[in-house]
Amino acid sequence: MDDSLRSPARYQFPLARTLSWGCLLLFALLSAAHAEDLLWPLGGEKSITGGFADTRPDHFHGGLDIHTGPEHLPVMAPADGWIERIQIVPPGYGHVLYFRLPDGRTAVFGHLDHFNPVLEKMMRDSQLVTGSCSVDLLFDKPAPERQFQRGDVLAYTGHSGAGPAHFHYEIREGAVQTDPLLYYGPHDNQPPKILSVRWTTLSDFSPSDIGQPILGGGGKKGRRAPGGNAISASAPVAFFVQAYDPGPWGRNATPYVMRVKVDGLPVYEDTTGRINLAGPRNIYEKTVWPFKSGKHNDLWRLFDEPAPPEYQDSARDGRGWLSHLNHADVTIEIGDRGGNVTAAHFTVTSGAWPRVTPKPLPREIRIGEFCLDTKSDPVAAWARITELGSDEISIGPAGFAFSGKTKLCHCLRDLERKQGAFVYERGGKSIRAQWPSLSEAGDTLSCQILRGGIYGVGFDHEPPLLTLSAKGDRLGFHLTDDLSGVDYTALRCTVDGLTAIADFEFEERGGDIWTRQPLNRGAHEISFTAADRAGNSRTWHETVMLR
Repeated sequence: MDDSLRSPARYQFPLARTLSWGCLLLFALLSAAHAEDLLWPLGGEKSITGGFADTRPDHFHGGLDIHTGPEHLPVMAPADGWIERIQIVPPGYGHVLYFRLPDGRTAVFGHLDHFNPVLEKMMRDSQLVTGSCSVDLLFDKPAPERQFQRGDVLAYTGHSGAGPAHFHYEIREGAVQTDPLLYYGPHDNQPPKILSVRWTTLSDFSPSDIGQPILGGGGKKGRRAPGGNAISASAPVAFFVQAYDPGPWGRNATPYVMRVKVDGLPVYEDTTGRINLAGPRNIYEKTVWPFKSGKHNDLWRLFDEPAPPEYQDSARDGRGWLSHLNHADVTIEIGDRGGNVTAAHFTVTSGAWPRVTPKPLPREIRIGEFCLDTKSDPVAAWARITELGSDEISIGPAGFAFSGKTKLCHCLRDLERKQGAFVYERGGKSIRAQWPSLSEAGDTLSCQILRGGIYGVGFDHEPPLLTLSAKGDRLGFHLTDDLSGVDYTALRCTVDGLTAIADFEFEERGGDIWTRQPLNRGAHEISFTAADRAGNSRTWHETVMLR
């Protein structure tokens, strides 16, 4: 989004006035860039259950979720194009297709049940070669068997991957996820809503800081906070905002852009309507998690989180912090996908950035056998680690979130204890195993974490439990592992000596056993290998009767 949003004539707080100026030009530019209308891939089904950039416990949602129910609805090509990727990832999108559009964008369809017969055969052939349910087929150019016309059926909806039955739809520009609603009607004529604006100072800031209200405060739109519209502080000042876009789609959406201006000039911009998968992954620090835990609407930081005072560097940490101001006009603008903008205005006086020579950021924080690999992340320097025992730590303060995924390591000094080790996150009395990795030397176990909490290293010495079943003319299986969890990548299966595919469904921890040819009634010999995330593996040899 360019700077075509121009400041209107100044007006007095507390009115949060809707602005309709040159933003229409912005929407016209978007429409011109994507002039070809895209066909909605699910026909008449448009019940949106998850919006673009919704905050989830471990990510921002990069597309739309559409209700489908138990029916397998046809997924149609939104334009002429070709399949550039076929992927099966049980813990994530499940069965997913990547479809290249004529202008170079990519439409992504996730949580599918099965594909068009031609694509289904490609997928099954690849599975049979590797013996694994996981597939990732990448194509760098079109081919006749992977080319489809607008309206052709590419696949059918299902409930593969994580979550209940639904359809995930996104449109990417290279590595940038964009909101599909940008390319479909109806046009959004409703302006965004600002629920509250809060502010803080550099000297008061901490990761759990939610600021003090100047507009709204308690979530009541337009309520004037004590002190009016003037802010005066001896340190640099920054803002938080609560806002949403009502939109015409029957569900509130995340704003497309949030911007701070000083005397009409932009000093900070956050385009939440575009998520760059190849760019800085600072999406977790944008939302204030202590505020979210109170079940409020999202509170967004309109600034980069600074390092603790001893590491603060204005050149590195200063984005969004307003310093050296004397009764300056500050504007907070919230824009939506249709080019509508709502703004609030304040008068700000603020001090200078502290004159100190910052210490270099620590590359790691160590306590006991644990190590938090902070590298150059200023936010990670706020982390406080408390040892709860030789195999468990607490990372605080409460509600603390890193700016991106951060590596947590544990040194396995006792060689006898390496077998069966896994990393977990504790929530109450339950534990949730993380996906671990082991160093080349085999003496360090690590995983990626996003937020504070209680983490530890557990030990699992038992392989998963397997149940085989006959369901009509099909074979099925169910796997459980209560400690470290099932490693779906390790599944291998043969039926009557021939490679078969164990179709792993993440939520059910099991699924059907697929064979190239239909199975006749009678006894069938099954060899099944499974492992857990702690590395415990087992192979079963069983006879199952189809009646």
